[in-house]
Amino acid sequence: MPLVFINISEVFSKFIYVNNSICPSTKQSRRFNAGYHSMCYFWFIDFFIYLKDYQWLLRIDTDCELVKDSRELIPPKPPIYFSSSYWMNLEEEKYDTVSATKPDGDVVRGMKSMVKEIAVRHQLLSDNNNTINTWKAPYSNVMYLNLTWARDNHILTDIIHTVDSSQCIYSNRWGDSPLWGAAIRLLNQPYYLLPIAYFHGSHHVLIDNKGDIVQLPRRKRGWFQFDFLYQLLFYLYS
Repeated sequence: MPLVFINISEVFSKFIYVNNSICPSTKQSRRFNAGYHSMCYFWFIDFFIYLKDYQWLLRIDTDCELVKDSRELIPPKPPIYFSSSYWMNLEEEKYDTVSATKPDGDVVRGMKSMVKEIAVRHQLLSDNNNTINTWKAPYSNVMYLNLTWARDNHILTDIIHTVDSSQCIYSNRWGDSPLWGAAIRLLNQPYYLLPIAYFHGSHHVLIDNKGDIVQLPRRKRGWFQFDFLYQLLFYLYS
């Protein structure tokens, strides 16, 4: 398969400094630079523009290293339209907290309120499920998405448009991970596991192919025992 490199610099030129009342900036959200905000914007909103000729997407961030060749696993067959190797419980996240009993996390301010508004607008709530207080979020540095399904889903289109219009990705640094989790929750899709094991360098964690995550010690250059540990873990999970 030939590689095609696409210039997406326009995404970064869209960034603006904004502080909206529905999703105000916080000390934590201001720690992230414009590039990080733009990355989140790209992976929830803008990437569709560049993939019009494609039917599905497998995202693998540059700081992720797959344990083994997983090409035979992709693409999964319907009804799997979205999947991730690990799903985070936002009740327990420090800065991305979405909970019925805790305040909104520092980088998801106002997200739960918007999700509830979208649910009401599309009549997605029932007598047995009349509110949305939390959801799981994909560890989106490696994720699968059926683009054909996504383009044809009018509720997902409205979710993306609503988030885009709010400018909350720029204001409060809403991340693409909790946003995709919210979308999957609103669309009543299962939290499908992507059976791909990989190492995520930025967080120094290993995600196995069963939906578990292992925190690894920080690798230091020249430390043979750490290099050996990484190789051993890769062998065990391959």
